[in-house]
Amino acid sequence: MGTLNGAVAVVTGASRGIGRAIAEELGQGGARVIVNYSRSKEPAEDLVQKLKEHGSRQAVAIQADVSDATQAARLIEETIQHLAASTYWSITQASIWTGR
Repeated sequence: MGTLNGAVAVVTGASRGIGRAIAEELGQGGARVIVNYSRSKEPAEDLVQKLKEHGSRQAVAIQADVSDATQAARLIEETIQHLAASTYWSITQASIWTGR
């Protein structure tokens, strides 16, 4: 991946699975990564530490359930407070659970 120095990437669902892999790749490219999680705080904080050790100048874990509009708005507000930048990326991991 090319350089992402200075970019801020908000990755929802970043504490596990595909979201985590995306966050790791963006961080290794130099992006400052917001690791969004809904319930998996410890894996999110572990990822933040890993990102800081492997290329991301800044990484922050922020809890928000992005299926709730109020929490999603707070996620973006906190992102701007933590990592003000001129370029933002939003990487959303979406899934549908049918309860079966």
